[in-house]
Amino acid sequence: MNKQPYLLLCLLVMLAGFPGIIQANQSCADSLTGDFYKKVIPINLDRCLDEQPALIKLTTSGGLTALHLAAGNTQEPEIINILINAGANIETKSSEGFTPLHIAAAHNTNPTITKAFLDAGANIEAKAELGLTPLHSAAAYNTNNEIIEVLLDAGAQINPKIVLIGWTPLHAAAAYNGNPNIIVTLLDNGADPGEPDSQGKIPLDLLSENTNLAYDKNIYERLSEGQ
Repeated sequence: MNKQPYLLLCLLVMLAGFPGIIQANQSCADSLTGDFYKKVIPINLDRCLDEQPALIKLTTSGGLTALHLAAGNTQEPEIINILINAGANIETKSSEGFTPLHIAAAHNTNPTITKAFLDAGANIEAKAELGLTPLHSAAAYNTNNEIIEVLLDAGAQINPKIVLIGWTPLHAAAAYNGNPNIIVTLLDNGADPGEPDSQGKIPLDLLSENTNLAYDKNIYERLSEGQ
């Protein structure tokens, strides 16, 4: 049996911050030699990568690397730095075109993780499929408005558009995000509430279809300025 996929799974689970799952996963345990398995349990990432450097370049079926998985799950920026120093490519894209920065921006609420990628030189305007930027990802899915602030402070464009549908990050936030502070932060930093998408809809139109966000009078009033 090829052990590499199981080794990747073990590393990714470890990076996600759930070491107990490794101990409970017999398939994961069986895929490792006893000596190496003992080294994984203490979560000694440096040693893990020294012994299995190929882990850095392995991917899941969706094209996600260890760095992608760490970006979305770890709360320790040192994990990101260790992977990058071990040779992980910060611009590697998944099968859908997402870089690790896209993943961190969308799913990791710890701003120090996003900062770690930016400090390492990650492309803040990297484009996934249809031109989705990290700011689009954060606006749509992250519940911590500090992530928006980190990206904007680093120079992210406030009104880039997704190809075909014409959404700006404000459109994405209005359509999907459940935290009104995300919308407020975008507006406070110059997002245009009157910018139409490819169907002529402004963010306010999409807000009425957002089932994740409870009614907020202030948000409706702020977005109505674009009418």
